[in-house]
Amino acid sequence: MTRKTIRSKQATDTHKNIPLSETNSGITIHHQYPHFLEWLFTQGTVISSQPIAVAFSLMLLPIVYFAYYPTPTLDYDVWFHLAYGRHYVENLTFDINHAQFSWTQANPDWKYGTWIGSTILYLFYWLAGLKGLFFLQLASFGGTFYIFYRYLKSLQIKTGILQAFFFLLIVVSFKLTALYIKPEMFSTLFFSATVGIYYHGTLERDKNFFWFYPILFCLWVNTHGGFVIGLFFVSVALGLEIALFLFLKKHSMQPAVIKTFIVATGISYLSVLVNPQGIQYPLTIVKGLIYITPEIRNHYATVIAYQNLWQHLQFWMQSFNFVFPAWILLFMAISYIALTFYAWFWKQYVHYPSFILNLIFFYLSMKMARAVMFYPVIWFYSFSYVLWKTATPQANERLSVFAMPVHILLCVAFIYIGLCYEPVRGRLWFGFEDYIPVDETAYIMKHKLPGPIFNDYIVGSYMMWAMYPEYKVFIDSRWGPYQGYDSQKDWDGIGNNMTPEGAMRYMKKYNFKVALINYFYSNICLWLLQSQEWRVAYFGKVAAVLVHTSVIPMLSEEALDTNVSPSRFSDLHEPIILANLFNFYNAISPQFGLEIRELFRRNVSEFYILKHSQLESMDKGIRSRELQLGMPAK
Repeated sequence: MTRKTIRSKQATDTHKNIPLSETNSGITIHHQYPHFLEWLFTQGTVISSQPIAVAFSLMLLPIVYFAYYPTPTLDYDVWFHLAYGRHYVENLTFDINHAQFSWTQANPDWKYGTWIGSTILYLFYWLAGLKGLFFLQLASFGGTFYIFYRYLKSLQIKTGILQAFFFLLIVVSFKLTALYIKPEMFSTLFFSATVGIYYHGTLERDKNFFWFYPILFCLWVNTHGGFVIGLFFVSVALGLEIALFLFLKKHSMQPAVIKTFIVATGISYLSVLVNPQGIQYPLTIVKGLIYITPEIRNHYATVIAYQNLWQHLQFWMQSFNFVFPAWILLFMAISYIALTFYAWFWKQYVHYPSFILNLIFFYLSMKMARAVMFYPVIWFYSFSYVLWKTATPQANERLSVFAMPVHILLCVAFIYIGLCYEPVRGRLWFGFEDYIPVDETAYIMKHKLPGPIFNDYIVGSYMMWAMYPEYKVFIDSRWGPYQGYDSQKDWDGIGNNMTPEGAMRYMKKYNFKVALINYFYSNICLWLLQSQEWRVAYFGKVAAVLVHTSVIPMLSEEALDTNVSPSRFSDLHEPIILANLFNFYNAISPQFGLEIRELFRRNVSEFYILKHSQLESMDKGIRSRELQLGMPAK
């Protein structure tokens, strides 16, 4: 803003040496020798309004994204979606028998509608491998923020430092779900579009945007089950707008806008019936959300994606993936309440639907980590809308001044945490091959080990992709098809049966002679080995292949002569993989554990903050194992 310094005789007589400046809002007095905080605020206003400062703040966002989003290591869901997508494409169908991948009992008619989402994943993988999936993830994530940008543009709000700060909060809070490649990522995009359409409608000049709802929901219902939350949002928003029209007309939409909203929502309800399972699919999802059985509740307790975020309102760095979103959501809620109070007190304006939607979706997102993506979207739209309706340009300037240092400090902090605390060198699926049991499954298939194969919850999804139809799975991360069957119940209670006797009971019940176990469940490997009837046939970076002694005579000399020494991993640098290998090797022999410990010390970067604490933990593990074996202290 250009300021012109003027003087008047009155001002000179009254305030000696105090120049005045003329602004759009009137006459403002500036001290010739201002207080330090006043000077700092003035300089901050000048800096934050500079295009280069805005560009720098926005450029930090992709750096945070790449640094703070590591390659996922234990979420294998992408593989069962690829197996599904392959089925849909190769058979030119949108129907599937969910039990066909399992040798244990499973429900073939499980209600699950991702045929579009899984097909898109498969086609991108078919075209460009994991890089294709990464590009798809990036496009989906970028599309969400492009929708945000278009909304700001419709409000004639320039994307400045304040908006860059908003985007940063969303990027960090989204990490709990947006890190993973699965049809769920499309729900983030679709939900952002759903909320955006509503807020465009509140501008009244864009009422025709509501007609996008039926098309959007017809696509969404066949892509991912998150459409239910989107339809819930639209229903609540419509109900609030109707109530506003009936009781507070001066604050409500125009009649023509509400009519369009009502009709479009009604057609949207009909459009979600256009899926392979018809009305049964949405009804099953709604029933699962409303009626939480003890079995479902027990499952939620074992999966971290279903944790509530209230318990993470702390400062324990080892769980920062949950801590930061929890605090960010709380900050969003408090900031929105503060803005609402300001709008009500100074401008006599309250957007009641936004206020109630914030309460509902804040509760929902804090209740379950998997729902964390919903509230930041609601908050961004509603906060921007109320700010646009009530705040002056000067208020936006002041907020930008405060947001600028916080934004830069947080960006630096998240980049540092991402690079130094996240134990994965690769970012965004680069190096993901190191975390999947490629060699282990290839060993089983090459040497034709006899099925059925007992496997853990994680590797089952990759087996569906890499080994079907030659081999089927005991269980996998879908969970839904196994609900109510013994395989799921026994897996959930497997920790209570980790004894040699428990191994015998499992063998007798399921009659398996080969096991493929991820090192995350290394206790299961030890449980089988302690029975004295199992041997390690092969193990790679990720998992171990164990066989019953009755299988050994069937194996070829090549299969029995496989190198399993720690020296195979001399070029490995990934802390997670080396730590898992240490646990497995140390259980076999403390000497092997010592060799892996030395590889960890030599290969893992010093930038990894937890390196030395993990080395100390390894030392304790070696000493403990030596005592168990009765070896003399060194």
